[in-house]
Amino acid sequence: MTGFCDFILSLEPKAITIEAPVFFVVESKNDNLDSGIAQCVAEMYAAKIFNQRQGRHIPIIYGAVTLGLEWKFIQLVDQLATIDANVYYLNQLPEILGTLQYIIDHV
Repeated sequence: MTGFCDFILSLEPKAITIEAPVFFVVESKNDNLDSGIAQCVAEMYAAKIFNQRQGRHIPIIYGAVTLGLEWKFIQLVDQLATIDANVYYLNQLPEILGTLQYIIDHV
């Protein structure tokens, strides 16, 4: 898989190289939040393969798709991607930040 990631959050602080990708954020294009889901899931699956090749087992890979004002969260367990049915809007910032904090706390 080749290409560019919009954002990767890792467990490694101040890393120059990617050591343990655990969370991806994809910026959707054309004002269509769902258009970024396939890209995000593909990046999450690539992270799973990368981790396995490095001898690391990270059971859940997290991701998010955003337009900036709208957010949708995804988790990948084994080969099953679960997409949160909710769309979170910027006026729901406590929920967005709470979800991000949950992800940080559980990796």
